[in-house]
Amino acid sequence: LGPEAGMVGAADLARLVARRFRRANRRRVERYERYAQIYDQAASTIRNTRPTRTAD
Repeated sequence: LGPEAGMVGAADLARLVARRFRRANRRRVERYERYAQIYDQAASTIRNTRPTRTAD
């Protein structure tokens, strides 16, 4: 696992937090969900631009 593992974890965490605070504050939740989306995009970007090695 490379650095993208941390990004995926962060996205999961953001989603968990968003789910937890959904009832409390809708605007805040939308911000968390946006962060989760950004983390997902960053993670997939890192994964796709990783130098491909056969001995991984």
